[in-house]
Amino acid sequence: MSTLSECVDSFIENITVTDRQESSISQSVKNLNEHLKNKEAKMGVRRTFTAGSWERDTIIRPLDDVDVFAVLDPAVWQDEYGQRSSPQSVLVSLKNYLNGLSDYEGKVTQDRPCVTIQLSHKHIDVLPCFQETGRGYLMPSSDLKFWIFTDPELLEQELATATTTCKFVKGIIKAVKHWKREHDISIPSFHAEEVTVAVSRVVTISDHASGIKEWFKRAEIPSGSSQSSTQAPRTIKPLRKSNRRKSVWLKRRTT
Repeated sequence: MSTLSECVDSFIENITVTDRQESSISQSVKNLNEHLKNKEAKMGVRRTFTAGSWERDTIIRPLDDVDVFAVLDPAVWQDEYGQRSSPQSVLVSLKNYLNGLSDYEGKVTQDRPCVTIQLSHKHIDVLPCFQETGRGYLMPSSDLKFWIFTDPELLEQELATATTTCKFVKGIIKAVKHWKREHDISIPSFHAEEVTVAVSRVVTISDHASGIKEWFKRAEIPSGSSQSSTQAPRTIKPLRKSNRRKSVWLKRRTT
C-alpha cells in the first residue's frame, strides 16, 4: 500500500505538463515572438520575454495561460505631445495587429490588462510594458487608466533560490494551484508562489505532503514582495474562508 507521501508525489506528477505539451507551448511562444518583433510590422517591440507559471515551471494541467511580455520602445509609443501612449490605445493597436495575422485571425481578444490569443488547449496573454531604469517594468493597470510598476523577474529569482535549498517547492506550488483552481479560490497564482517561497525559508520541508500542510498552516504570512502587498488583505480573507476545504481535498486526491 502506498504511503501518503508517495500518493502526493504521484498526484503532482499527474498534474505536471507533459514533454509534448511543453514542446507545443515553446513553439507557440516562438512563433508569437517572431510576429511581435517583426520590424516590418512597426509595432515598436524591442524584445519579449515569458513570465508567470510557464516560465517558472509551475504551470499545471489542464493548461491555462502563458504570459508573454512585450517590451515597447517609448519613442514609438507616444502621442503628438510626446506623452506615453495610454494603455488602452496600446492594447487596441496590439490586438488589431495580431488579429490581422493569418495565424491568429479571429482568436484575439482584449482582456484587461492584456491581449489574449486563444489557441487549441491553451491561451497566451500578451502584456505590453515599458522597461524602467534599474529594474522592473510599467504595465497597464486593471482599469487601463495608468501604467503601473511590476517586477515579474524578481519572483523568478526568489523561486530559483528557494529550489536550490528545497527540491519540493515547485511541486507544492503545483498542488496548491490545483486546489485553488478546483475550488475557484480567488488567490493570485503569484501569491501562492510567494507564500511557498516564504514557507521554505522558515520550515524544513521533508516531502511534498508535509510542505503542502505547512503551506496551509502558514498561508497568511506576509511575503514582503512589492508585487502582491496591495492585494494581501483581499488574499488573506479567501484563505481563511477556504482553508477548511483543504483537508477534504487532500484526502480525496491521495486515496
